[in-house]
Amino acid sequence: MTADRPRRGRPRDDSVDERVLEAVVAELGEAGTAGFSVNAVCARARVAKRSVAARWPDRGALILAGLNSLAAGLEPPRTGALESDLRALAAEIVVMTDEPRRSVLAHCAAELRAHPQYYQAFTRDSIDRCMAAVQDVLVDARDRGEVRADVDLSLTADCFVSAILGSRSFGSRAFETADDGPAAGPPTTAARAVSRHFIDIFTRGICDSAASAPTQRTESSPA
Repeated sequence: MTADRPRRGRPRDDSVDERVLEAVVAELGEAGTAGFSVNAVCARARVAKRSVAARWPDRGALILAGLNSLAAGLEPPRTGALESDLRALAAEIVVMTDEPRRSVLAHCAAELRAHPQYYQAFTRDSIDRCMAAVQDVLVDARDRGEVRADVDLSLTADCFVSAILGSRSFGSRAFETADDGPAAGPPTTAARAVSRHFIDIFTRGICDSAASAPTQRTESSPA
């Protein structure tokens, strides 16, 4: 029985992977896939090009690795009530669309048809997962009798996520986080805006009137 031979060379530095992926995301946010430069990534990460080549065989693999690092791990909150579930999901989606993911999403919308090999997986992992989590929440709410039986849950989930993404993309003040700059205020500002306006408007359109009546009476201001 022979002993294992010791590995030659220096041990792999995992911090290089992290720095490179962060640089890839930053480069994608600024240049998209069309203008993506491996040399620029190396300069941002301050690593040698051969270190990158040893980990990712080509430019395409590097782009995919960066996009995969942005996958959204959204899960249904399952608080037991539609309004609180949607409020929790909206807050997570807002955080998910902070920079640099927001800029990558913008490039994705512009370049998806030209570069489907890069953006299809990103769309699935970052957008479709959000819609699936929202749809799961809506299914639970319909089973509890909160949502009308005639509501198209897939379309409703699409509208919910799209409203937040669109608002964030076009600079609306309705969904803000502290990362949006000094004028944005703390994240609680965004949470209040979502719960008081967007969630209320959204649920009024899909909820069963009898099931939502107690909530409406609780939220109404005193005479």
